[in-house]
Amino acid sequence: MPVLISGWAITERNLNVKKLNIPLIIPVENQVRELDPKLLLACIAVQRGFRVIIGSHREIDLRIASLPRSLYLNKSMTDRNLAMFRIMRNIGHEIVTWDEEALVHLPPETYYSRRLSPVAGS
Repeated sequence: MPVLISGWAITERNLNVKKLNIPLIIPVENQVRELDPKLLLACIAVQRGFRVIIGSHREIDLRIASLPRSLYLNKSMTDRNLAMFRIMRNIGHEIVTWDEEALVHLPPETYYSRRLSPVAGS
């Protein structure tokens, strides 16, 4: 049953959740650039048995306490994420992060200092 958060459909579908009983949260920060690939990711995840919640990054973060314990897919691991990561961990969410811009990046020392926080990863 679709639920609307700020005009975005949040879909949850249960295929084989006996093995994967934790939803995957996929926040979308920039609808124009990110929505299509993240919808594709959500479809593949559903085919593989995940329940998926996809929606506006801001709206998901504002409502994170009311969502079921989930696997939260974040797009970066910087110092700016620390407070939200702490909140999510305290209420039982697991955090997975990837860098969507890592394919082509700055020299390693600059990249690591700007895009990866050792504190956010701990």
